[in-house]
Amino acid sequence: MSKNILKVEYSYDFELIGIADSVPDYKLCWILNSALGWRLEKKDDIKVPQTKSKYKITDTPQLFENEEVNESSHPLYVFEDEPNDVNYLVIGNKSNGLLFLPETPRINHFLMIQGWLEDDKLTQIVEKINQIPFINTAFKLNFREFANKQNLIFEYDKLKQNENSSYIRTGLLKPRSVRTND
Repeated sequence: MSKNILKVEYSYDFELIGIADSVPDYKLCWILNSALGWRLEKKDDIKVPQTKSKYKITDTPQLFENEEVNESSHPLYVFEDEPNDVNYLVIGNKSNGLLFLPETPRINHFLMIQGWLEDDKLTQIVEKINQIPFINTAFKLNFREFANKQNLIFEYDKLKQNENSSYIRTGLLKPRSVRTND
């Protein structure tokens, strides 16, 4: 008898830059706005379900003892560059001892770039960010190999709002389904 198996494959059609810095979210966005001519605006935080086995902000994984599944709340700032059809999103990585992407404990913020951007333009953005005095380093991340890359799957403008007016990550990008017969 044949079985139909549904395999979900998400499209990660964006670039991700990791930023190690020593400034709060709002100040980083103000600095990026000044340096790059953007208009990043604060949006409601992204809520990410956290399980007992998530990493804490230390270098080694630690288990939470006798703790229920929680959500971590990560700040989100967005600039929509409509003439170029590119969106820039700044996402905070650290929140109350929990990480948005546990594979990157030394990264404070992420810059997600949605839309088509030439490689030299991406390189220029990274170079400009690295010239900012408050930034320790910024670099392009190869996030496609991360175990928790599904945290990056959301569309900020279509996120559902709960009664507290906070966004909840819902994974609204359409998965591509593949049927196989086994």
